[in-house]
Amino acid sequence: MKFLNLLFWSITFVECAFSSGTIDKPEDLFGKTILPEQEVNSEYGTLKFNEIVIPDFSCKKDDFELLSANFNDIKKIVETNDLLEKYDVAMGLVKSVMPEGYQGYCLGYKGYSRMYRLVQDVILSAICRTIESDTSCNAECYMQDDRK
Repeated sequence: MKFLNLLFWSITFVECAFSSGTIDKPEDLFGKTILPEQEVNSEYGTLKFNEIVIPDFSCKKDDFELLSANFNDIKKIVETNDLLEKYDVAMGLVKSVMPEGYQGYCLGYKGYSRMYRLVQDVILSAICRTIESDTSCNAECYMQDDRK
């Protein structure tokens, strides 16, 4: 059953990647799917992952500046099909999109930006999806690797 779910997710993800068009400027990222909706069935029940889409950041200057400054990395997250690469790029973005003057992770911090929340959503969803797709052994080793 997990194989069928993985196959369905892969087809959906590849379809999203091919229909994404060209991305030449930050505005082209608005509305692009980073991770599609996914449902995983097991003997314990059904787990549904929500779709992660890049929102329109044009109305908030700070978030749009963060998007523009990190355009190439965010574009890479949208264009790659590899969950581990999405995770790795998003982890590299955490410090650059983190609110000023705050050290560490701040999921509950009220001053966080929408860009920070988007990056955290990608990280958490990529981890959970790799666990559910039975790549967790490789992912766990990969994610604990020292980033030098």
